[in-house]
Amino acid sequence: MEIEKALSNIRSEHFGLDVWNEFVVPLNIQMSDFHNLLPTKLEGSRGSGKTMILRYLSHNSQFSLNRKDVPLSALDNIGIYFKADTQFFRMFQKRGIDELEWINVFNHYINLVILNEIAAALSNIVKSNIDNVIKEKIKKLEISCLQIYQHELTGSISQISNALKIQKKICEKSVINPKFLNDLVALPNASVIDFISEINELLDINSHFHFYLDEYENLLDYQQKVINSRMKHSEPPICYNIAIKVNGAQIIDVDGSQEKIDLQHDFTTINLDKEMLKNFDIFATELLISRVSKAYKELNFVFNNVDLHSESEINSRKDEAYANQILEIGRSILPNSSHDDLANEIFDIPLYRNRLHREVEKALTHHNTKLTADNFIDENYKKHSIVCSSLLYRRISPTAIYEQLQASKQELPNDFDGSKEWLKNNFIGSYLKLAKIHKHKSTFYSGLDSFTKIANGNIRYFLELCRSTFANASYHLNTDQKFISIDKNIQHNAAIETSELFFKELSSIKPDGSFFKNLCTRFGELFSLFHDRQSQSEPEITHFNISDPINIDEELKKHLDDAVKWGVLYQTKSTKEKSNGNFSSNDDYVLSPIFAPHFFISYRKIRKVSLTTNQVQRLLTGTKEDFDAFLDEFKIRFTSENKNNLIQEELFK
Repeated sequence: MEIEKALSNIRSEHFGLDVWNEFVVPLNIQMSDFHNLLPTKLEGSRGSGKTMILRYLSHNSQFSLNRKDVPLSALDNIGIYFKADTQFFRMFQKRGIDELEWINVFNHYINLVILNEIAAALSNIVKSNIDNVIKEKIKKLEISCLQIYQHELTGSISQISNALKIQKKICEKSVINPKFLNDLVALPNASVIDFISEINELLDINSHFHFYLDEYENLLDYQQKVINSRMKHSEPPICYNIAIKVNGAQIIDVDGSQEKIDLQHDFTTINLDKEMLKNFDIFATELLISRVSKAYKELNFVFNNVDLHSESEINSRKDEAYANQILEIGRSILPNSSHDDLANEIFDIPLYRNRLHREVEKALTHHNTKLTADNFIDENYKKHSIVCSSLLYRRISPTAIYEQLQASKQELPNDFDGSKEWLKNNFIGSYLKLAKIHKHKSTFYSGLDSFTKIANGNIRYFLELCRSTFANASYHLNTDQKFISIDKNIQHNAAIETSELFFKELSSIKPDGSFFKNLCTRFGELFSLFHDRQSQSEPEITHFNISDPINIDEELKKHLDDAVKWGVLYQTKSTKEKSNGNFSSNDDYVLSPIFAPHFFISYRKIRKVSLTTNQVQRLLTGTKEDFDAFLDEFKIRFTSENKNNLIQEELFK
């Protein structure tokens, strides 16, 4: 199906270097910030959009043939995108060659990359829709400044480009076959400055080039130090920038000195995971509609007066009327299930309804009461009935719950709707406990709002949720119809399918995939255990904090940082702390919501559990037997809790 195809490209590599037609400018990231003289460290998890942003900033996109009108101001800042090739750069070491020599070769190679890209940028400018005067000037350029380094590096841009390509291939051959390294004539960093300066002078412009190195964390330690040095000493006409995974930059040393790279003075940091969360629902919906409209022309009108590819349009896109229209269309394509809809499911699906009845009956058997399940299950008060299936396991008498239920029916003050907010606080937890008996019949994960929360600011996750949805709906969807709306159960199961896909993908992380998959499994099982709690006294637990952070050692910190780096957890500042006289962590660690459907748990960040460093260590690195014993401790606690709750209630009768 065409829509599925339009949504299937979830990685920037699928589009090539020119992403102008595909890139949607994020609403809360100032693209002009990447043109500052101070270097930028762009950090974010896999799928956060780092590569797409850097490719958009590069000359391949800024001077794209798809860009109808390229202003002369585009010459002020010219981007160079380069992705660190892990396999190739790991060859720049050992094999009988001293590290100092490898540093020299690495510097030479980076200079060749930049020089090649400068020449390529000029070629792209000539092909672009920019003013013809500048294009004619570039065609007539004769470069001489590089001749002092290599006599072949002289002439027109085309001649320079061909010579540089040859030099780059020679360098690559020599790295693979170190016996040829002695024949290399290394280009100094000054060659880059000389090249840019001569171009600026001959064209009478003041271009500032920005080198964007993607996947910095894949470089060897000494290579990171080389790049750090270039960042620290960046100055016009070239600035060095990096993109990394969260917690990916461990090296702060600068090559050849005792200096360190300093956050405040040497670079600025943009964290995509945090920035993309702001207005992510609008941005993600724009992305969805723009992709769908490629195959479903009826949606083309949405962006008639808005250019998603230009930063100048951001204020228009933040207009309330526009945002509301976008979200309304998105929610019509991906309708969600309200609490009333979910309550209807419990009553309409026999498996769920029977489970509800059994839960209420089971709770009542522990009480000395004449009340029956029929007193708590009411077709006209479905949400109340579902919440009762949990309340009856708490330290509250059935009579008291029944009285509150009757008060609610009579619209009198009550605990369901009043200050205790039983419905608001307990409905989803109670629903999940009941629906888990057959998760594929549910619609809990359906809806645009659910998808954006499950994706949690991650573009790749959101697009895959949408792609899977349209793929599963292909037999039911007619693109000739006036409106597209996907069945909620199809969406829900697509979310489960997508969650399982990314869960399995954890195994591919090298070299520790099995560790991260095991880690995700353990967190999922722990939170599932809390979700299965009969009383739901603390529903929707999906994250934890460390109650004794003073005891966190380097090993534990590294494990947690790595879990965040690879997207198993995300880290956020704590918003609520229970005062228990102990130290409490300022950070919460949340299981990434993309894994919630796999474990059939809530994707919302509602409640947390406090764990000790010892418990977290057992969770992360303990044996299977140790982890099973860890879970058993909670199971015993929950069993005791239920027993004590019921006994305590009897004592006060």
